[in-house]
Amino acid sequence: MSYMTTALASLDAFIDGPTNRDVTRCTQLLLYASSYEEHVLVFGDGDAASAALSALVRFYPATNARIGIVEKRTGGVCFGITPLSDTLTEARGITIAESLRALLRQDPDVLAVAYPDAECADIIIQAALTGHRALISVPNGTLEEASEAWNEMAKLTQESQFFQFGSAIEVQRNAEGNPRIAKVFRRIGDSFVAVVEVKDSVVKIDRSIVPDIPLPRSPRYTPTWAPSITDRPRAMVLPREAYIPITTVNALGRTTIGARSALLPHGSSWPTCARCAAAMTNIVQLDFTELPEPYRKDGGIVQLFLCPNGGEQQCWIESGGGIGLYLYQDVSNLEELPAPQEVPACALGGAITQWRKIVEEPFPHEAVLGTELDMQQYSDAQEKALPIECDKLGGWPAWIQDFDWPKNDDGTPMTLLMQLAEGGERMGGETEGWNYERAEIISATEGEFVQDPNFPRHNASSMTGEAMLYLFIDTTGTRLAFWWQTG
Repeated sequence: MSYMTTALASLDAFIDGPTNRDVTRCTQLLLYASSYEEHVLVFGDGDAASAALSALVRFYPATNARIGIVEKRTGGVCFGITPLSDTLTEARGITIAESLRALLRQDPDVLAVAYPDAECADIIIQAALTGHRALISVPNGTLEEASEAWNEMAKLTQESQFFQFGSAIEVQRNAEGNPRIAKVFRRIGDSFVAVVEVKDSVVKIDRSIVPDIPLPRSPRYTPTWAPSITDRPRAMVLPREAYIPITTVNALGRTTIGARSALLPHGSSWPTCARCAAAMTNIVQLDFTELPEPYRKDGGIVQLFLCPNGGEQQCWIESGGGIGLYLYQDVSNLEELPAPQEVPACALGGAITQWRKIVEEPFPHEAVLGTELDMQQYSDAQEKALPIECDKLGGWPAWIQDFDWPKNDDGTPMTLLMQLAEGGERMGGETEGWNYERAEIISATEGEFVQDPNFPRHNASSMTGEAMLYLFIDTTGTRLAFWWQTG
């Protein structure tokens, strides 16, 4: 059979004409609005039911869903994954169960199986227990007969009581021999209710169950702010001062996060990755004269640049060339240079116009190391003022993995100069929706990035999207080191 190019038209071969497309709309809406735990039974006139199943899954209403299809045809079995391929693989000499096992190794989200047997039923139920949705077609004329046939196939599977059909679709042939959707059922409680019924080309729909109004959409993102830094406990063990940056997008300044410009030597070009030649992103720039004590100095500029392609092309590995660390002691030759247009923008970047001081203590395993404390003494102490997991100047590193300090020349740990946490909060946007008239998904919309005032994360994704970036400086103030960790 040939398949139409839209979801709304995909079932035209199973209705009396475009005026009856409410049958298609209701069928697709039930598939979309029901959960993956609610499986679908297609039954009726033999090959008509399996043909309807094939048409349904070709336009299955789910974003990025992988649909595994198994069909029995003359001389063999066809199976495959859609939408990865529009054609199914024909295989001779293997059973439906064998092709179903092969299909599951490709990890589909939904399984569509025509004419399953008892062995298939066991595989389908086991797959359903691990989150796969099942669409099954059986060649039985009534809902009672189809349900009985499935129960007979599944009776040897101990977990069959956890498998339940949430919807059923009846497909029969009319007087001219054409397949037609006759009824669509929805499980309400322990029984099925006909929510769509077609008789003499007249469509009857239970609008209390299948509404034709838009499904309600809700805000996609509702940020949750971190507790105020004024509520933090007092740091008692090895306290260190840290400073949380407050940025202003349009403010002028030489200390920035994610700025679209950088101070570079006169006549130089924008830094590029030595591995892939991409223009790098200015992650942070610090002017020592604008920093709070004890990090302020009479002069000097520190910069960290990262390649935007580092994850794909391994530019962040050691000697990969995608990490740019710059320390300028003499700033008299520096001038402002705008970033190339292709450099990714930082949604919340800008000049740092204010610093908020907090006092931190290290994680327990790090505090005990090299001190007279033992773990019991530290554990018995009051509530900890542990390192905050956001952008900050100085303090203790908020390690994601084990602590991993770069060393000074004398073997002592270098000083944390700046920590940058990826992530960020979004606000607004809308969740995915459903267009009843067109029988298709309305894509979700993204919210805008917003800044948590107590937990700022300016870079949504400079590296992996969940990495913590650490910039260190040695005791002489002449050598930098860059570390990063991810969960």
